[in-house]
Amino acid sequence: MGDFIGIAINGTDLSERGVNMLRDYKIGGTAITNTIFQGRNRSSYRLLAGVYGQKPVSFTLVYEGKTHREAALNRSAVEAMLWGKVEIFMPDGFFYTSTVQSIGEGTIYGQEDNQILIEVYYELQGIQHDPLMTVVGGNFFNPGTLPYTDCSVSATAGAAAAIYLLAGATFHDVKAGEKLEVDGINGRILRNGAPAPGNVDFIRFPQVTPGQNSFLAPDPVTVSFYPSYI
Repeated sequence: MGDFIGIAINGTDLSERGVNMLRDYKIGGTAITNTIFQGRNRSSYRLLAGVYGQKPVSFTLVYEGKTHREAALNRSAVEAMLWGKVEIFMPDGFFYTSTVQSIGEGTIYGQEDNQILIEVYYELQGIQHDPLMTVVGGNFFNPGTLPYTDCSVSATAGAAAAIYLLAGATFHDVKAGEKLEVDGINGRILRNGAPAPGNVDFIRFPQVTPGQNSFLAPDPVTVSFYPSYI
């Protein structure tokens, strides 16, 4: 069955639960869709749009128990952890914000009341990234390679202002000391930590690109993002 290696789901090391992963895991390339326009009998063309997706992630988990029921309960507990949008840490050293696409049938090995192993194959889709990176200051470097990565930009108003511009949002009637945040990671606009649907003009959430980035505001800004990779 091969040697075992580790995997973590939402910060939980599965080996601590008696669950291990085989070395057959695979990380595929990012899905990319390009839309082009090429005139009749032309050697050149226009790139109208480029859209990136997620990476396919697949692995095999092995559940252990003294009985079939015990191993099956271990499996059920882990598959409950995989429900919805999850964070997986793989042996390649990256995190993957993922969702399950398919769960295989369990292959059973061993002897009841002695040792039972259940081997299950999983397929997911996810965004490959590093831990959250937070920088203070308007100019910073993004080590990621994904063309566009969502980010959160915040600042504390140093003085009252009728209009305060921050990361593409226009806040109105801002008081000195107010903390303003445009959170593109979670899709929120906040004033002093609370949702701010009013008195804000907004077009789109901010993103960072690979390499050098800059956000300008009347006061020092704090930018948080997950360096992500294509």
